[in-house]
Amino acid sequence: MMLQRRTFLHAALSSGLILPASSWNAWGLESPRKAPFRVLFSNDTTNIESCPSPFKKRGTPFTEANLRASVQETANHGIDVHLIQPGLCWIPWWQSTVMPMRQHVDWLTKQGLKPNTFERFVLNGGDIVKTFIEACRACQQKPFLSIRVNDAHHIFRGSKAKPEEREKAVTEFQLFADHPEWRLGPDLGPTMQYQFNWAIPAVREYKLSLIRELCDSYDFDGIELDFMRHTVCFNPKTTTTDERRKIQSDFVRAVRQALDRGGRKRWLCIRIPSDLTMHDSMGIHLPALAQAGVDMVNASGYYFTDGQMPVATLRQQLPESVALYSEVHFTTATTQRIPPDTGDRPYPAHRRTTPEQFYTVANQTYEQGGDGISAYNFQYYRGTYNPTDVYGTPSEPPYEVFDHMGDPRWVKRQNQHYVIGFGRWGNVLRVKPLQAVEQHLFMAPPERGWNTPGRLRIQSPQTLGSTVWQVNLNGVALEPASDVSAPYPSPYEVGIGKPEDYRAWTVPVALLKKGDNVIALTLTSGAESVLTYLDLALL
Repeated sequence: MMLQRRTFLHAALSSGLILPASSWNAWGLESPRKAPFRVLFSNDTTNIESCPSPFKKRGTPFTEANLRASVQETANHGIDVHLIQPGLCWIPWWQSTVMPMRQHVDWLTKQGLKPNTFERFVLNGGDIVKTFIEACRACQQKPFLSIRVNDAHHIFRGSKAKPEEREKAVTEFQLFADHPEWRLGPDLGPTMQYQFNWAIPAVREYKLSLIRELCDSYDFDGIELDFMRHTVCFNPKTTTTDERRKIQSDFVRAVRQALDRGGRKRWLCIRIPSDLTMHDSMGIHLPALAQAGVDMVNASGYYFTDGQMPVATLRQQLPESVALYSEVHFTTATTQRIPPDTGDRPYPAHRRTTPEQFYTVANQTYEQGGDGISAYNFQYYRGTYNPTDVYGTPSEPPYEVFDHMGDPRWVKRQNQHYVIGFGRWGNVLRVKPLQAVEQHLFMAPPERGWNTPGRLRIQSPQTLGSTVWQVNLNGVALEPASDVSAPYPSPYEVGIGKPEDYRAWTVPVALLKKGDNVIALTLTSGAESVLTYLDLALL
């Protein structure tokens, strides 16, 4: 009978049926234990070198003390799990026998290239993974390793060759140079074509060999598979939906088996796009991945704090035993641009996320059945030495926002600031004259409810000049407001723009709904305009 029950459960999960954790006991099975973590924090390591900070002087070699300081500064702020990204996860930033650093550096030398500061650290006996684990234990944080599944950053080192000339350029990793047949190919465009084709077993096996080495050699608490770095794994013209799903499920299952060796419980998390339309091309099928052994799902808006994460929809695809997290970033809108100081490339003016916006996203996550918050690229509040990467006046990361973000009741009592910021996936919102454009704003009320009128604003990267706008909220026209100032004080000036870049309207409380609110924007007079930001706050 037990065998029949397990066979039925396997078939049900394979078909996409979601069984709540409460039903497992009815089948005579032990209900899986849910991850107890509320706040996850990711550390890409490279911020230590690229961002100004109190613990790393520009131009000095990377040291073990630098890494320990980057963990220590997050201590005592309610962070349960700290994740390290040990490089791009093709060349190990740990003491590896799968790909020894000496072998990699010798190859670089033959190409006339030098190792970077992290590679020199490992070459000289340093171990980023070992040091990170020790630093987390000292701070009472659970150490996780975040493994980039198919990262395409810096495939070409020291070369600024045009795309059509890149075949002649020196590649960063010998693996990429030796195996051009593993690439996705020109169908995927000028950059992604050089990424590895995840449909090739040897590609996945190399990544698995690194993961198995980590699982066998280090005492950490979990692994995150980062499918966001980068999101292209397959050529959709040469693979089917079923093939992509099976490949990803089998890969996740193999990682689960590696984690389970030794008999201790280690958690398996996946970082995926919150945009569900991207899942099919990536082979992401949440019911199958949950069955394959995923414990935690980290939903990402990709490089910006998405105030409209479809948490409820994602929750419906997962069993209750799998924890679901909304990812937040240092920025709420990445599509702002400002003129450059030199050259002809505009700087990206990433608008910084404020405390009220963090608390609002957390409140909306819990209201939709999410289990917690994860943070990514948080250290980039400091900006970067390269202004075309992260421009702006440096600010210390507000780690204090995590003090209470793991408490659903606390964030529900805070001021709510609802935002639609346009990021990598959304690009910008183009509004043509006399053509209404709809935006859907999900709103979860604070504990006290909405009691006073609010203000809705739109922002353009250029002046809105003499343009005239009409806005309807849930079918009712709003009255224009002359006050376009920010509803809450903000210490960050980047991406704020000028008053003439905004329009505002008064929002009566009676119009608001818990859940989806429909905003219709119409440009009634003036030329086509671009919008990069929309917010609604009720003071």
